[in-house]
Amino acid sequence: MLESIAEDMMIRLAAARGSVMRGREQLAVVLALRWESPAGQAFNRRSGELHLQLLDLDARMGSAQIQLAAARADLLELEAAILAQSAAPVYPFMR
Repeated sequence: MLESIAEDMMIRLAAARGSVMRGREQLAVVLALRWESPAGQAFNRRSGELHLQLLDLDARMGSAQIQLAAARADLLELEAAILAQSAAPVYPFMR
């Protein structure tokens, strides 16, 4: 059960990173434009700030993917240990 939750989290995280990547690509197009008006220049500055925030978010999500992969490996190890214990013969305590 925990493995399926971790798998679902990995899928959702990958989808979120894909959305961030598309946002970064679209912002790169906007940032390439040159604005003459003060409003356009302000928009360009804010777009640059957003682009930096998306870079940070992408880095954090990458770190989360690494941590989640490590947690999944720990879950698999724990599951193997539990299965090994349940498969071991149980002898009654004797005096």
